[in-house]
Amino acid sequence: MPVATLGLRTIGAVLLTTYLEACAELAPPINESTRQKNEGKTGQPRIFKLEKVSSQLATSNTFYVGNVLVGVSQPQAMRVLFDTASGHIILPSESCSSTACQGKRRRPKGAVAINSDGLRITKGMKRRDALKIEFSQVDLGDGDADGVIVRETICLGQGDNSACAQVGVISATDLTEVPFKAMPHDGVVGLGLDALRVGQAMNFLGHLAMGIEDFTPQFAIGLGHMGGEISFGGYDPTRLAGPLRWLPVARPEDGFWQVWIRSVRVGNITVDACTGGCRGLVDTGASKLGVPVPSAAKLQAALTTVPEPGVGCTGPALQFELDGFSLTLRAEDYSSTACEPHVTPMPLPDPPFGGVYVLGETFLKRYYTVFDWGTRQMGFALATGRFVRIGQPAPEAVGKPTPQPFELFA
Repeated sequence: MPVATLGLRTIGAVLLTTYLEACAELAPPINESTRQKNEGKTGQPRIFKLEKVSSQLATSNTFYVGNVLVGVSQPQAMRVLFDTASGHIILPSESCSSTACQGKRRRPKGAVAINSDGLRITKGMKRRDALKIEFSQVDLGDGDADGVIVRETICLGQGDNSACAQVGVISATDLTEVPFKAMPHDGVVGLGLDALRVGQAMNFLGHLAMGIEDFTPQFAIGLGHMGGEISFGGYDPTRLAGPLRWLPVARPEDGFWQVWIRSVRVGNITVDACTGGCRGLVDTGASKLGVPVPSAAKLQAALTTVPEPGVGCTGPALQFELDGFSLTLRAEDYSSTACEPHVTPMPLPDPPFGGVYVLGETFLKRYYTVFDWGTRQMGFALATGRFVRIGQPAPEAVGKPTPQPFELFA
């Protein structure tokens, strides 16, 4: 069967799509078994734990991953990155023989083959869509993923705290060694806006809401030093150390969860006046703070941090001035364990990525972030962490107030 290639370009899982032929965006109907899994459930947020894991090749690069079940009759447990900077689900297929697929759990057999318009591949059809995705991952490098599209059932959680989506999935038949071999997870679940998807058949968030009464079109993420959480259908108010501050998504037609930045300051120094326009792009797949190349040298020179016994890393605050408020990272937030700035220059093409700051793990440890795809807004609040201790509380903790924010998630 001839294969039609749908070319895509991605920056750290950011996708820009071009079509070889017009595709009708017809979502595949949710099947009865998936509908039954969601039936009777209300709009209460579903909260799922994330585990912090290191890259296979560089322990300084970390990812926060969660578990999903793939398939219906014999579901396969898989570990995935919930990626705010891409729009598709990508899972290795059983036929993938590339080195990067070795050691990863594979998508089970039995899924229905579909095209990008969501329509089933039937006998006698002369065309099947395939995709090539070019990855430029912030921490691990550049590479490609090739695959075809299948209709798959993806489930999160168990019992009342569960939800399922029947959705178009990219079944990867080939993954380049860079960057995929170093990724410590089996696949990716893209949570970007519509522009990052080939079609609505591949809209995980939209399909997740099917059959759930009063489902709020939001998801939220908070990270800690040891793990984190992601919620769907709303957010977890116990994670907020302050009020949510809301801003509209900047350039939603690009498909990214990003906001306008008016200036970037380190202490009293303006390192980027953003005269040409700056944006903060929230990327759960980035462990470092990505900065535009023209501003990188000045920013890194201004971030002078030193270790202080009993205190940790000390240095000036890094401030992103937004519309009406600022987002501030302390030295302990943006520094590595060696008290070096966890910052990396981002040589991205301009346009469309001029002035983009990539806000990843460094940012999400400090700020609990809510993503509202119904209103295309983002909400930010200081995050409250929870200490984890086995056994009786330490004597010095008895009668003490709640621990300071940002320590770790239980």
